[in-house]
Amino acid sequence: LEGTFAPGANPAVASFSKATDNLAFKNICGMLELKLYNPSQTTPCKVRTITITSLKDGGEMLWGEGTATMGLDSNPVLSDLANGSGSLKLDCFATGQGVELSTDDEDPTVFHFVVPAGTLSEGFTVKVTDVNGDIWTKNSTQDNSIVRNTVTMMPTQPVSCTISYPVGSVEGGVFTVGLVEGFPKRVFFSNGNL
Repeated sequence: LEGTFAPGANPAVASFSKATDNLAFKNICGMLELKLYNPSQTTPCKVRTITITSLKDGGEMLWGEGTATMGLDSNPVLSDLANGSGSLKLDCFATGQGVELSTDDEDPTVFHFVVPAGTLSEGFTVKVTDVNGDIWTKNSTQDNSIVRNTVTMMPTQPVSCTISYPVGSVEGGVFTVGLVEGFPKRVFFSNGNL
């Protein structure tokens, strides 16, 4: 159903009722939906990773080990998160190609993050790294509190993936010679050296 979680996309817990002989499953977390598009009609943008980081002072856990408690007639509560981090990374490079962003702001590319309820109350940073190693960042400093069993949808954002050429280089005077830590190693030629 629209607005619900896909199977396997969100952890859930269940309580057993002897009266009905049923297990009642309920989602533990909420979901953050990011909608991104590439405003350039000429320069493709392929996403390698997307990282969200909490802006709360002292940090807050966006993933880790925790305890889920739930009574028969209540909603589950995730608590005591430990051994995790205030950053959550989505790896889009499984195929070695990245995920190409749509160029249509009316039909953006959608990404989902499963996040513990109650987090991101002081906002978060989004960092998008493209397959060339270029980085785009955006801060959302308002309350974006995640609600259990609910998809929090962010406004559609344009992401520009362009190569930053060093001073003295000519646009297009670049070629790739290999990979360093999974990113292309680029060589730039300055004016007069072509």
